[in-house]
Amino acid sequence: MHRVGHISYRDERGDNAQHENDAGAIAGFSNQLTSAQGQIASCNGTILTLSNRLDESLSASLTLSNHLIEAESTIVLDTEQITNLNRHVAEMESENQTLGRRVMDLTKPSGRPHEPNCFDRGQSESGK
Repeated sequence: MHRVGHISYRDERGDNAQHENDAGAIAGFSNQLTSAQGQIASCNGTILTLSNRLDESLSASLTLSNHLIEAESTIVLDTEQITNLNRHVAEMESENQTLGRRVMDLTKPSGRPHEPNCFDRGQSESGK
């Protein structure tokens, strides 16, 4: 019997040692888990901050893109207006040249008798 009691005692002592080892391992794993959870929470905060910055950058990029589109539209409209103005200037220069030729034709002496024109009316009326 003594042997049985001695073996039984050793088994309890071995069980207690195993239990203490297991409890220590569990405590270690629990501490590691707590530490990992803290690191995850910290990383989640960093990810949230980066996500917010990305949203802000996207918003700024969209605003810039809209300004660029508006500027391009303004350039197209201005280019059309410049084209129209250049066309108008060319028309006015052509008309000016035509009028210049008419003035030259009206003022150059001819071999034939003077024919009354609109300028003569003003002179003949003022001479009366």
